[in-house]
Amino acid sequence: MVVYNSFLPQIAGRDERDRVSSIGWAVGYIGGGLLLALNVAAVSGAATFGMSAGEIARWSIVSAGVSWAGFTTIPLRQLRNRPAVAGEGGGPYLLDGFS
Repeated sequence: MVVYNSFLPQIAGRDERDRVSSIGWAVGYIGGGLLLALNVAAVSGAATFGMSAGEIARWSIVSAGVSWAGFTTIPLRQLRNRPAVAGEGGGPYLLDGFS
C-alpha cells in the first residue's frame, strides 16, 4: 500500500487524491472479483473443458499471476520517468507518518 500511495502525488492533485485512490481500488477489486468468478465457473464446469478440476485450478493460479503481472507493468511503464514530488515533512518521522 505504501507503493500505491507513493504514486498518488504524481497522479493527482491534493483535492483529487481521495477520489483517484478510491476509483483505483474499486477497479482493482472489480477486476479481481471478475477473474475469481471466471475461475470458479471454470473449476465448477471442469468436465466441459475436458480437464480435471485440479488442472483448471492450476490454470486459475496462472491466470491470477498473469493478471497481476499485466496490471503491474502499466504503472511501471507509465510512472517510471516522472519527477519526484516534494513531501510535506517537518516533524519526527514516526509522528509525521500519522499526521
